[in-house]
Amino acid sequence: MALSRIKTWIAGEVLTASDLNAEYNNLLNNALTLISPLTGPLDIDGQTLTLDAAAATQVVSSAAVSWSFTSGAKTGTPGTGGSVERFSAQTFTDSATAGSGTATAAVFYSIAAPTLAATNASVVTTDAATWYIAAGPIAGTNETITNGWSIWADAGNVRFDDDIHWLSGQTFAQRGILAHANTGIRTYTFGDQDSRVGIVLGTAQATTSGTAFDFTVPTGTKRVSIKCAGVSLSGTDHILVQIGPAAGVETTGYLSTSANSTPSFFNGTTGFFIYVGSAAQLFSGRMVLELLDSSINSWVETVTGKLDSTVLSYGGGDKAIAGPLINIRVTRTGTNTFDTGAVNISYE
Repeated sequence: MALSRIKTWIAGEVLTASDLNAEYNNLLNNALTLISPLTGPLDIDGQTLTLDAAAATQVVSSAAVSWSFTSGAKTGTPGTGGSVERFSAQTFTDSATAGSGTATAAVFYSIAAPTLAATNASVVTTDAATWYIAAGPIAGTNETITNGWSIWADAGNVRFDDDIHWLSGQTFAQRGILAHANTGIRTYTFGDQDSRVGIVLGTAQATTSGTAFDFTVPTGTKRVSIKCAGVSLSGTDHILVQIGPAAGVETTGYLSTSANSTPSFFNGTTGFFIYVGSAAQLFSGRMVLELLDSSINSWVETVTGKLDSTVLSYGGGDKAIAGPLINIRVTRTGTNTFDTGAVNISYE
């Protein structure tokens, strides 16, 4: 409430020391009420407003910055309440929308679009932002941060009405993120690690010679397609695919069977098989590896393709590896060499 006077003087009354002391003590002891509540404008004209006894937290307006808030160092119990700025929850009552009506929007914290102008002609600003966050929180003395987020939306959907650009300047569509229309709402499906999204194509390798062709995929991959075009071996071996974690491909523990439509079968435990069985056969098709259970890194495999114009090759299998999938090797079941064709992978 406003500061109240102690005594109202009348004409001809004598000013006593006790009256004067009482009024000054009233001012000194209740100084905060002089500005609370304000009944007129308060102008501190560029002076710094100090907000704590240590003079560590201050607010000032300068010629170049309208509102400069300097937060002092604080101590206490960390949490999600915010240690630099904290806005309390508010209840806003819509008293204008008619019953059974629809309010177009309700926003609790709003930042209007600023305008950037220039005194000189033809000025170009490469990047301009309404809101800029330099980085996530930095680990200080005796502290380790496992995940440092620049923005943390703890609950509720996040809506973007315009393009989102990666650091490289690419939009979601350019990065291959999948978008699904659902009653006007777009849900974007991201990759699991790094900036990898959508289907990523590896580098094709010619299988015109050699005995093994290695590929790697990033941690978090859930599906791999191994594609063969006219791949042939020098003898009666079959194509063999082996997978493994960062330590390398594993050569045991597979359950795999492959066959052709003659039919002839081949099965074993040293890898995933693609039935070939003849130097005259050229395999064209693909093997698909899909993650079944990430807790044990178990994978299932299917293969479909053709050996010539009348013979098919197909099969399936499964394998759990010692860690997240990293390494993939295309090789053969025996001692043959590759003599024609090409192989590549894609992953997501």
